[in-house]
Amino acid sequence: MLGPPAPIRAGLLFGKFAGDQLVVHHAVPGGHRSPPTYLPPFQFEPDYALGWADALAELDPTLDWVGMWVTRPERILTDDEIDIFWASQAAEVGLLDPDSTLLIANWSEGELELQGWTVLDGDLAGLPVHCPRTEKILNH
Repeated sequence: MLGPPAPIRAGLLFGKFAGDQLVVHHAVPGGHRSPPTYLPPFQFEPDYALGWADALAELDPTLDWVGMWVTRPERILTDDEIDIFWASQAAEVGLLDPDSTLLIANWSEGELELQGWTVLDGDLAGLPVHCPRTEKILNH
């Protein structure tokens, strides 16, 4: 999903607070893909999203936050411009606020790059992301 030419994909994150950190436990697609359908990156199928939330809550009732992820499209703009664009889009539709997080993902030279975003004091704010074990296992 992240290798070139990569279509824009988005989905939901489910995790837990661990002190002052958010820990991602599950990253799921944003909707059904069979048969292939196109949804804009921040338009989720409500029944699908609620189904995931209910299923994961049954498996682990201690999950206490939800966020989103999106993959970077082809490099039309700089990485910073793309990230700010996606974070702004998520905030405009009410999916990014002080209580939620957006992760923007991309493969670069065989390594996973992640940038976190939230809203602080009404402005977009980048978040540091620590991601252990990010080497790309499959190369195709």
